[in-house]
Amino acid sequence: MIFIDRKKVPVPVDLVDPGGAAQKEKAAAIEFFNALKRGEKPVLRTKKKRKAKEVIVEKKTFEFKAYNSKTIKKALKDLFNGKCAYCESEILTVTVGDIEHYRPKAEVIDEGNQKLIPGYYWLAYDWDNLLLSCNNCNRKTTQEVRDAADESMGKGNKFPLTAQNFRCLDDSKDVTVFEEQGRLLLNPCVDHPEDHLIFMDDGAIKAKSLPDGQADIKAEVSIKVYALHRLPLVTKRAELFKSIQLHITELKEIFDDMVIAKQNNDAARVEVLDGRLKRKVDVLKELQNEKRVYSGLAKQIITPFLTENGLL
Repeated sequence: MIFIDRKKVPVPVDLVDPGGAAQKEKAAAIEFFNALKRGEKPVLRTKKKRKAKEVIVEKKTFEFKAYNSKTIKKALKDLFNGKCAYCESEILTVTVGDIEHYRPKAEVIDEGNQKLIPGYYWLAYDWDNLLLSCNNCNRKTTQEVRDAADESMGKGNKFPLTAQNFRCLDDSKDVTVFEEQGRLLLNPCVDHPEDHLIFMDDGAIKAKSLPDGQADIKAEVSIKVYALHRLPLVTKRAELFKSIQLHITELKEIFDDMVIAKQNNDAARVEVLDGRLKRKVDVLKELQNEKRVYSGLAKQIITPFLTENGLL
């Protein structure tokens, strides 16, 4: 997971057009769920064509559709470089990916694994609440874990807080302010994940330690909820870690050869080695580009090395 600046991609017009489907559906959702909160039994009446004529169909559940347009999906693909906002795996070569609601829209599974209805329905159309996610991070499934039994993991409708008194399911309030103190899930467009997470050389991911020696609870909860410890993901990160270490080893060998060449006043050899060094540095810099998979891991290793050796 890496920090992503939402400002680099404009808010899709589909989400904010007052006369568009998203804003109309948002108003309908607020009306529907507020009626539900009042103890009423709201029913949606929609028109559908059947055999060349329109008929009224009553629905007792609210269907969220307008956030899932091609324009919005394209904007999210651009924002997250076609990668999962949580695990940084490349999505688009194997699936279309999910439009993920950071705060769940219809219902919420809280920190006590209890279901809360309704959820953050008014945020279903909020650009700041939408991310691009892979199926494994976003959907609740059973997945492999190293040295342990398979686990049920994936975000689903989970949104845990440190305590229920922080919970704000009121569409008239600024929920991002009200809940900020109790928020337990890292948001890649708000938080800087490198301040919370650390990658190990075997591909594992762990919570960083706080100044008091305790593990960062926001990191611990996020790893579990987003399934960042699933075995296939750990394996892929381990492969990248080894590849980066190999590049660094080869670069160090070039350093050593340059020292010998300079001692021998071999200018031609120095020039050749300097070219190899620059190409190798370029490779390392590219691996930590935010468009590359697992760039958070790459930055953790590469940036300190290049900085210490004056190569940035």
